Amino acid sequence: MKVFPPNIPEVFEFDKLLTEIQKHCISKMGKAYIKNVRLLNNRDKIDLLLQQTHEFKSIVSNGEAFPTQDYIDLTRELNLLRIDNGVLQEQDFLNIKTVCKVIENIFSFFKLRDKQYPQLFELLTLAVNEPNIAKEIDFIIDIDGTVRTSASKDLATIRKDLQRARAEIDKLYNQLINKYRKLGYLHEEATESIRNERRVLVIESSYKSQLKGIHHDVSSTGKATFIEPSEAIENNNKVMNLEHAERQEIIRLLRVLSAKLRVYYPIINNHQRLLAVYDYTRAKALLAVDMNAVYPTVTNERIVNLVGAYHPLLYLQNKNTDKKTIPFSYELNPQKHLLIISGPNAGGKTICMKATGLIMMMLHAGMLVPVHESSVLGIFNHLMVDMGDTQSIEFELSTYSARLRNMNYFLKRAFKDTLLLIDEFGTGTDPLLGGALAEAILEEFHAQKCFGVVTTHYLNLKLVTEKLSGVVNGAMSYDPENLKPLFELKVGKPGSSFTFAVAEKIGLPKAIIDRAKSLSDTSSIRMDELLNGLENELLRAKEKSEELQLRESILAEQTDKYQRLADENKNTDFKAIIKTQNHRLKQLENLEERVIRMSKGFLRGKGTAKLNVVNQFVKTVNFDEEVMSAKEVARKEAAEAKAILQVIAVGDVVRVRGSQISGAVLEIIDKKIHIQFGAIRTIADLKNVELIA
Repeated sequence: MKVFPPNIPEVFEFDKLLTEIQKHCISKMGKAYIKNVRLLNNRDKIDLLLQQTHEFKSIVSNGEAFPTQDYIDLTRELNLLRIDNGVLQEQDFLNIKTVCKVIENIFSFFKLRDKQYPQLFELLTLAVNEPNIAKEIDFIIDIDGTVRTSASKDLATIRKDLQRARAEIDKLYNQLINKYRKLGYLHEEATESIRNERRVLVIESSYKSQLKGIHHDVSSTGKATFIEPSEAIENNNKVMNLEHAERQEIIRLLRVLSAKLRVYYPIINNHQRLLAVYDYTRAKALLAVDMNAVYPTVTNERIVNLVGAYHPLLYLQNKNTDKKTIPFSYELNPQKHLLIISGPNAGGKTICMKATGLIMMMLHAGMLVPVHESSVLGIFNHLMVDMGDTQSIEFELSTYSARLRNMNYFLKRAFKDTLLLIDEFGTGTDPLLGGALAEAILEEFHAQKCFGVVTTHYLNLKLVTEKLSGVVNGAMSYDPENLKPLFELKVGKPGSSFTFAVAEKIGLPKAIIDRAKSLSDTSSIRMDELLNGLENELLRAKEKSEELQLRESILAEQTDKYQRLADENKNTDFKAIIKTQNHRLKQLENLEERVIRMSKGFLRGKGTAKLNVVNQFVKTVNFDEEVMSAKEVARKEAAEAKAILQVIAVGDVVRVRGSQISGAVLEIIDKKIHIQFGAIRTIADLKNVELIA
């Protein structure tokens, strides 16, 4: 998938995700492999990478012991093997042997799991578990990294002679040390040392003339002289010659072994590549576990159906601080391929847009994505983004000119295989003219059948859905009463920018706000207030509906618990209330639809005609009174529902609301409860009684 501009992965912080993956890698090869990550547009390749990562996620989640030790970097060893006369050292051979053992362990791991993890097992078909590599190494090198004495007859003879010569020189030096110690010639802190690869005695400098031999060195203080005694020169020469012969024979053996392993270079090189792939894939799986990412359905069809999606980095950040991340959902398809997101600043519009881009980049890179598994995502050839917050120094362009340059690029190259992401569409110039130009450009994107997510505050873009069938509105929810964003995306309706509400929240003087309202287009203000009010009432109605639904669920549980004793009519009554409350919610939703229908007349009108359309609509639907009526009914019904929720049985201890006296239930007849309060017996309505125990 090609991206424009080229720095979009960095702007969207895709590189930070790669850094998170790198943290989970256990080898240099895995970390280096990240440099090979590309945004693909081939569904089969993407599916393969997703399946491999999904399988590794299962391995991790199941706690299975996949081999993860000794992923040694063989770059140096492989470079030497590529050279005809290159000679590997003892440790190099041990490293190769260790890697071969890791590959052998991976073969063993998948031996009984090839059907469970088919795509990860398939990677092994490219590898050869060649036992001769380890055998060749073991014949020459022991487990400590030393060339075996049995590696050749010559080496065995040399080492035997060397052992004898060292024993002789040890005997000689012991004799000399005893001799010169008695004479007081030896240095008090040390008796012997090594200088110029020769064994020497450490003599007090004042006695150096008393010894015959070679003076190799003097201490920094000048108090000690390092002398090779003349009696030991011949034996030292013999030892040095034998050590040299030993080293030459070892080099010969290492050269021969290097030549033997050179034929296995392709196998060893593939082992290295395979460990890099497994390490990188495992790291992707660990990140997927961290962000609860899944393997969605991937299709060649043009579709973006995000269900329960999160911004990946925001999710990780909030997880580390025990904060909740609000998911979002929406669908783009050939019939509805452009989403216009509106709402207040800092309400989450840009987060949703950037999350879309980041999720799509992750998908095209073969990474599991933080969405619900029912999500369906198509493959796109191009991702084009305009964030609107940069200037073009290269072309000496202002922010708006740079944005227009981007739009021109999009118009020439964006088609149905393109996903557009445009933030704050139309801003940067005169709002009226900028909004008109943005609408004209949007119409062209619509005609070219581009897919895209666009954020905006412009009213004309919010209302464009009435004439462009492929465009759908989305709004970031806002709590007008508490003046705080809810970070929830609602698809199907535009959102208010809450311009004056936000200004009021941050403490801007009321006189300034009132003056701003007087200077603004009255019809636009009224429209924004309608959206504002509708948002408020829908929020309250939704809360009431959810509360009643929860109570119904609790009632169902209690009914099961006290099945023999519960009043069968209560559940029926409660469901009737739920039905009524849902009807109220539907009424509010119908009001919303009428607001949208009114927008046609609003767009066609000019000057006072716009205001007349809005006022006529408000007068016709009696918006405020109808909403308040719905709210009052909801409150009464909720109170009645709360009373009905109690499942009271004979023998329970209850009290009449407002009273502190408790009594036992004697019998229940038609929502009337007979209660014994000491020597007094009384009858009360069910709704006026509360359960104590």
